[in-house]
Amino acid sequence: MEEQKVRLMVGAMLYDLPKIIPDSTTFLHRCGITDDEILACMVGRTAQRPQLAQIVEIADKIACHISKNEVDTDPAPLGDVQLESIFNILNGNEQNFRYASAVLAADGDEIHFPEKHPEQAQAVVFTEKFQNALKQQLQRHASIDDINSLLDFLEQYTSYLPSAASASKNDVSYYDHTKITTAVAVCVYDYLTVQNIPVTQTQQALFPDVDAFFRQEAFLLYSTDISGIQDFIYTITKKGALKGLRARSFYLEIMMEAIVDELLRRLSLPRANLLYTGGGHAYLLMPNTPDTLRVLDDFGKELHTWFRKTFKTALYIADGWCACSANALRNVPTGSYRKIYRTVSQKISEQKLRRYQADEILEINAPLTQHEHECVICQRSDRLDGSQKCTICASLEKLSSAMLWCDYFTLVQDTVNEPSVIMPFGMSLVTDTLDSRQERLKQNGYVRTFRKNTISLNDINCSKLWIGDYAAEHTFSDLAEKSGGIRRLAVMRADVDNLGQAFVAGFPDRYTTILRTSAFSRSLSLFFKLHINKLLRHGVYQLYPGAEERPRNAIIVYSGGDDVFLIGGWDDIIGFAVDLHRALKKYAQGTLTISAGIGIYPDKYPIYAMARETGELEEFSKQLDGKNAVTLFDTTNRYTWDVLIGRVLGEKLALIQAYFRNNEAHGNALLYNMLALIRGKQDGERLNIARFAYLLARLRPDEKAPEEEKERYCNFSEKLYRWIQDDESCRELITAILIYVYLYRQPKEETEHGNLHPVSEKEPQLS
Repeated sequence: MEEQKVRLMVGAMLYDLPKIIPDSTTFLHRCGITDDEILACMVGRTAQRPQLAQIVEIADKIACHISKNEVDTDPAPLGDVQLESIFNILNGNEQNFRYASAVLAADGDEIHFPEKHPEQAQAVVFTEKFQNALKQQLQRHASIDDINSLLDFLEQYTSYLPSAASASKNDVSYYDHTKITTAVAVCVYDYLTVQNIPVTQTQQALFPDVDAFFRQEAFLLYSTDISGIQDFIYTITKKGALKGLRARSFYLEIMMEAIVDELLRRLSLPRANLLYTGGGHAYLLMPNTPDTLRVLDDFGKELHTWFRKTFKTALYIADGWCACSANALRNVPTGSYRKIYRTVSQKISEQKLRRYQADEILEINAPLTQHEHECVICQRSDRLDGSQKCTICASLEKLSSAMLWCDYFTLVQDTVNEPSVIMPFGMSLVTDTLDSRQERLKQNGYVRTFRKNTISLNDINCSKLWIGDYAAEHTFSDLAEKSGGIRRLAVMRADVDNLGQAFVAGFPDRYTTILRTSAFSRSLSLFFKLHINKLLRHGVYQLYPGAEERPRNAIIVYSGGDDVFLIGGWDDIIGFAVDLHRALKKYAQGTLTISAGIGIYPDKYPIYAMARETGELEEFSKQLDGKNAVTLFDTTNRYTWDVLIGRVLGEKLALIQAYFRNNEAHGNALLYNMLALIRGKQDGERLNIARFAYLLARLRPDEKAPEEEKERYCNFSEKLYRWIQDDESCRELITAILIYVYLYRQPKEETEHGNLHPVSEKEPQLS
């Protein structure tokens, strides 16, 4: 990367430094940064702006939608201004929540929720202790040797600081502002270079006609998308199924990161230009230059060929881009910013409809050399490695344990004599420890390293990778064995409702800019990729009364930018679902909702069937008017979250638990009989009130019982009588009874009472 361009990046990242560190120039001199062009980029340093500084200034205006006539030459220090929540104005919200200033904890064990009145009256950054820590760390990492490390440092220390003290909305963090300003500045630099406009130290006006530049299509919004992910992940055998699921999911996640990093390398762009990655999707901001278009064309063809030869039609990658102006990134005129995303999305959709050329179709369908065997996992008959598995499935199986428990993942260019898995562009992925990576750095063929859930400030050429990686056990049977009550697994699939609409039209027009949508996207990624680990490590909602907070008996198969796939003990999965709903509601201030499906299965049930059926339950939840729902077990148990938590669990299950806790002698047999009667009513039969009354009468205390026990019985029976008269309450009662008998079911009852609900019409029954 050329030296002048590196100066620009560092200057853009330090642009706002005077707002948080007084006398920044003197401080940076102590850090070893003495380059006049870099120092001149900081706002307020000089009225005569060298050309690199002019680029940063114009990039700031584009990112923040500052009027072309405004000049931020004397920025106000942040003082005691706190960061406002990005969700304050999302989807019609009009709250005024803020964040207490904090450091982003790499382990995710501290979720920073917005608050109406944060406890801190003054931002932490201005306490002497915090500012000294900030200076100390910045002095170590304010280097032009590793731009991405400097960016990671800013994310850790400035994610909860506002970008300005005087803006009309202070809901964008210092980090997000710095990141997008840097991304835009680099694009402007490359665009001007192609226009034969020399970017030197001369102080002539670089943008004599700002309006004209803002109308030029100097930028590209690029996106890439992988199709076939679900089928690829769920194509596994029973043996080692859990490790296989997670390994395949992680493989695709890190593959996308490798693809993005390679594209950025070829374009000489920093990771600041990566706007979003997750779930097989990525968005990047690029300069609109002939070199960029040439690289994209070659890159796309190379990647397309690799996917076709490696996965045939199992996985497909599409990409698309749209030229856009600075005005469009600023949403001028109104609606132009949304149009960019719609155009890119349309191009990708069109590409997916015409995936292969005629010669490629012939290649895919060409007769194969006769093989005696096919891969026992993916059923391919080529690329076999001698173990009845294809090379990809075999390598993923060998690496599955290491991929789940290691922290370092390294891309190497040369073939290595150690367990590895194939990646695009002739690369392989290997796992490393801290020590082995240090040795690998000295070897030929080293490309780059990813470190999981750690901001690697001291590691050159090491990118952080936020990923939901919580795992309580290694096998399905271990998860089922440790479940409460009945020995069963549960699978949960969930994703955010109407997220695409929130990105496209969630913010008021005057606040819809690349900066705000990027900050919104990053906030959600932190929640679903990092903070979800904390929710599982500290399980709050418990189905058993009085149970204390504890780690969940569960494993994340996948958690992306907005959706989740988990497997675990059935009771912990339901408890986690409640935690997830409540945490997202608090995190997003009620502006976003999530819908989920939860299926319950024996541990030997086919994983592909679990995934498919739970996906159908999730989709059924989303069909409810207003969504924001969860479907448990089968389609008869669909509820909004408030109904599930308040009426099913908090009212009906709680009543049953409280009553039978003092009447253990009656066991579950009476509830099984009640369940049969109530289900008959649901199926259109007339409820046998006399039979129901008889069952309740068996619980009636005798005359000598304490009055408290008699009152408890009267309360219990009266509520049950009232609930069975109302169709909706009756349905909620059935769900509560199901959960109760599962919680307290003994092994012998599985044989005596069999299924409590159908699992699948085609697959083995839950028995």
